[in-house]
Amino acid sequence: MSTPRILIAGGGSGGHVTPGIAVAEALRSLHPGAHIHLACSQRPIDARVLKDTDLPWTAMPSQPLRRSPRGLAAFVLGWVRTKRDTHHLLLTERIDAVLLLGGFVAGGVLAGSRAASVPTLMVNLDAVPGRANRWIARHANQSATAVPTVHPLKSADADVPLLGGVPVREAARPQGDARACRAEVGLDPDRRTVLVTGASQGAASINALMSHLLQVEPSLLEGWQVLHLAGDDQHADLQRDYDAAGIRAKVEAFRHTMGAAWGAADLCIARAGASTVAEAQFAGVPTVYLPYPWHKDRHQWHNAQPAVRDGRACIVEDLIDPQKTWPSFRATVGPLLLDTALTSMQDAAAEAHRRDGAYEAAKLVSALAADSAGATSHVG
Repeated sequence: MSTPRILIAGGGSGGHVTPGIAVAEALRSLHPGAHIHLACSQRPIDARVLKDTDLPWTAMPSQPLRRSPRGLAAFVLGWVRTKRDTHHLLLTERIDAVLLLGGFVAGGVLAGSRAASVPTLMVNLDAVPGRANRWIARHANQSATAVPTVHPLKSADADVPLLGGVPVREAARPQGDARACRAEVGLDPDRRTVLVTGASQGAASINALMSHLLQVEPSLLEGWQVLHLAGDDQHADLQRDYDAAGIRAKVEAFRHTMGAAWGAADLCIARAGASTVAEAQFAGVPTVYLPYPWHKDRHQWHNAQPAVRDGRACIVEDLIDPQKTWPSFRATVGPLLLDTALTSMQDAAAEAHRRDGAYEAAKLVSALAADSAGATSHVG
């Protein structure tokens, strides 16, 4: 089948949407003319990530599961409506197969796909699969995982293949050398650069921690410049903090072209979502991870563990209060900024394989689509 028709579903955070974009790019490379449609959530971040692409997309009415009566009612209503909307979309777009990338959107899309008898492939992105992915893996036609999981992933088919990594979109891949990337993001091409990112929506506790650094020991950043992706609510205040401390910095709410940011960086301070970890590895940037502190399963901590074992990353526990986090953060970041420990981490990061499972995921869902189209043709 030369032109598969694929629906890619995942949403609620940029970490569910950007791998979908990466797989869509791989599908277009493998099958020029392929019809690809994305299903995302109604959260503004999904639209923000997708608006700079030329991919058609539909925002589904899914809601995350909350344990209050009102939250449970919203989840059930969103599930039912997403199932209905998915069923309609699959028929009108004549979709051959569905790729599910997790998040609260994917469950309702799976239900709609089953109702329409359209085959599904689930690709897990995290070292600790969330509740949605664990449920989806048991009900999808096929399952795969982009990274090794802490516990085996149970699925409808016995074999859960391991792909070559979390899919990385073209916009997150560095183009050109460090000097060119620094110039592209508006920084000094010849100055060492720290990238600070809380992923697509920013991270308030990391922002507060950097403000604390600027207040108590700005000399740590002497000789450095900073590109800080802070989210919508805090970037103006942070820019004032950097300016008051005399540190050259560019603070932005969000950046679609993350490839330039990664290419500019000598060191990164970040959350440890699956896409961030994958992009840091792809770009070869040593990273200090502060995993999201409110996840009970600590899946971001587990996402970062392979990089820590390889010597290309460190983990600092985010204690939310910057004064509490500061001692361990200072002990970890200080030697890196002062060059006493950075070189070995940079060497380890440079040696890491540029893993990317986009093409493998694209091939799997293409094969599923071909089987589906063939069966439909045979029946017809």
